[in-house]
Amino acid sequence: MTAGAAGAAGTLLQVIAGARPGRTSVGQIIVFDSTGTALQDVAAAAAVYRRATGQAQCPRFAFDA
Repeated sequence: MTAGAAGAAGTLLQVIAGARPGRTSVGQIIVFDSTGTALQDVAAAAAVYRRATGQAQCPRFAFDA
């Protein structure tokens, strides 16, 4: 089943900014359509990484491996 933009609960930007909640239960799924430019992809990844590393349960790893 596909939802399309009309069925979306919010955008990635809204979730990262705290304007919309992320998943509220394990039964919910996240669909991220990364069809932007490379710069948009890097900005989205950086924002997600910064937010995730602020969480206590976030695993840490070295990028210089």
